Amino acid sequence: MTEQEWEQYLHIQTTGHQQLFPADTHYHRYEATPYADFELLFSLYHPDSDASFLDFGCGKGRFNFFVAALGYPSIGIEMDPQLYALACSNRQQFSAYFPHATVDFSCSLAQDYAITAAQNCFYFFNPFNKRIFQEVVSRILTSYYEHPRAITIILYYPSQEYCHFLDDCTPFTQQLTVACHPHDTRHAFHIYKLSEFV
Repeated sequence: MTEQEWEQYLHIQTTGHQQLFPADTHYHRYEATPYADFELLFSLYHPDSDASFLDFGCGKGRFNFFVAALGYPSIGIEMDPQLYALACSNRQQFSAYFPHATVDFSCSLAQDYAITAAQNCFYFFNPFNKRIFQEVVSRILTSYYEHPRAITIILYYPSQEYCHFLDDCTPFTQQLTVACHPHDTRHAFHIYKLSEFV
């Protein structure tokens, strides 16, 4: 389906870019992942039946609504009050057509969000700098050690710093790369996993 057809199917409005850059340079501007890339990702990556997704820097909630429509619970974390309000408005429309889907949003800083034992799949589209990414991954690992479970991190169009940190400084291992563009190696999903037996 086209971008417009997906928006109509999900009954949401998530197109466009954030008009203003965040005032804090540690955070990056909102931009939605193309639906075609989601289609490619989920044709090759098959989440576990108990997958529960969390999107850091969710913007208007596109990823959350996509996975919720697939039947997985999801929550989006967004620090910008205007984007958070748009995500909540989208949820109201989405829920009228997908009443059994579970999707929610929290207006908070990613590094302050308390990860629950049920959350096990974490999505990042380059929302902030390496330092904050390290803090967030540290919170994910703390949650893992308190409640051991299989955990997945999905990076979309990641900075090399994100990948190097996961490769060199954490017990996560890269399990799959889904290339979205043959001439742009960064235009890809990198899927990292952590076993509950580490």
